[in-house]
Amino acid sequence: MNKKRSILIVEDEQINRELLRIFLESTYQLTFAADFDTAVAYVDSQQFDLIITDIRLGNRLDGIQLLKHISTQGLNKKVQVVAYTASDTSINQKSFAEEGFDGFLSKPANQEEVLMNIAAWLR
Repeated sequence: MNKKRSILIVEDEQINRELLRIFLESTYQLTFAADFDTAVAYVDSQQFDLIITDIRLGNRLDGIQLLKHISTQGLNKKVQVVAYTASDTSINQKSFAEEGFDGFLSKPANQEEVLMNIAAWLR
């Protein structure tokens, strides 16, 4: 049996974590972090195949700071990082790409879109 690909999902809102869990748990090995500090602890200690992070984490640090940390940290330095946010205009998507994100998922999550995009990012 093939090992499931691993995804770190950084999201401060329980309902959004639960929605992604329902969409993804049968196909992927999921790890959840509800805040920046927990996400950093995972990023510094485990290797992931993909990282999905909310932009607004509800505390002093956000998904952009997490991306900057990941880009300087050896274990997950080359892992694709995807922005997950309710800000879904093309202007925001462009600014996320300029920040260095490899992709974008909008909230509320659509199962078909999530599965299709994750499969493409993990190719």
